[in-house]
Amino acid sequence: MTVDIEVISILSRLLVITNDAEKEYKKSIEQVKDETLSSWLKDCARQRYAFKHEIKDEIGILSGSLSVVHGNVEAPAQPLSLLIEEPGEKDDVAILEELIAREEYLLRVYLEALNCKGMPVTTRSVLSPQLKQLMLLISKAMNFKADIDQIHSEGARL
Repeated sequence: MTVDIEVISILSRLLVITNDAEKEYKKSIEQVKDETLSSWLKDCARQRYAFKHEIKDEIGILSGSLSVVHGNVEAPAQPLSLLIEEPGEKDDVAILEELIAREEYLLRVYLEALNCKGMPVTTRSVLSPQLKQLMLLISKAMNFKADIDQIHSEGARL
């Protein structure tokens, strides 16, 4: 099977970004105060871990080996570190805002990947469920943020 190098490049980019997202979730787990949010972030980190390995496997299948993963991988167009505010103590809302920004960026990269004309059907079948999970995650993060905002505003009124 002939695979366009653009497909491998896009998948490699997704792999790098997904790996970065997993690391950021793990850091966020240590910073949040809400136990429910912490538990959810652990699930998100596990999900990114699974996504990362699915993408890595797909790159291996398409390229014939996993060596492309360890070669020169194109850096994300917008490094995730630019989406993250300065280090320091953050409240749960700030962490969720950063998470939402990262995931919205990742969503755009997934859409770009799925819109690539040379993307094999088998690869689309790997990425499409991940995209759906990503959209659910963004929705859940927004709900968490709204809940925390509401609790803060109710506490301010008292």
